[in-house]
Amino acid sequence: MIELAFGESPGGALKIAKSMKPGQMTGAAVIGVIGGTAEERREAMKPRAWSGIPIEGSAKDVQALTLALDIGDISDTLPGTDLGSRKKL
Repeated sequence: MIELAFGESPGGALKIAKSMKPGQMTGAAVIGVIGGTAEERREAMKPRAWSGIPIEGSAKDVQALTLALDIGDISDTLPGTDLGSRKKL
């Protein structure tokens, strides 16, 4: 079964989530920490064991549908219109 994600970022996150096993150490994603003390930032950046619920399926099943629908005029994106103004943009 193919799973579509509407963007590269959510697609990557779903691929990581599908590939993680309970107890496996995380480290596939970069964590950004804003604010807090130096000690709090160091603690937040430490690798941790994956505690999420396993998601069935494979990371190979995830596809990112990136049509750049977040920019430009979308009035001519109906089927058969060949994305018109988006190609110009």
